[in-house]
Amino acid sequence: METVRQTIRVPKNHEIKIKIPENIKENDSVEIVLISGLEDKKRGLEELKKAMEDKLFSEDLNECMDDFKYVDAEGLEE
Repeated sequence: METVRQTIRVPKNHEIKIKIPENIKENDSVEIVLISGLEDKKRGLEELKKAMEDKLFSEDLNECMDDFKYVDAEGLEE
């Protein structure tokens, strides 16, 4: 199995042409997946990285994890 990835901008006519690599045989089955919102995902990851440097955010996150540590362990005892 081979994965080929290419990121492009959606053109005005909303059509794209796909060039299949030569090493893929004729009549082979391939899967084509369109994933939109990549900019949103990247922006979200950047915001999360910034948040991890925020002392108040880190304290709140640790407090939440502390609140749930016993609840999380309950299911493991059964």
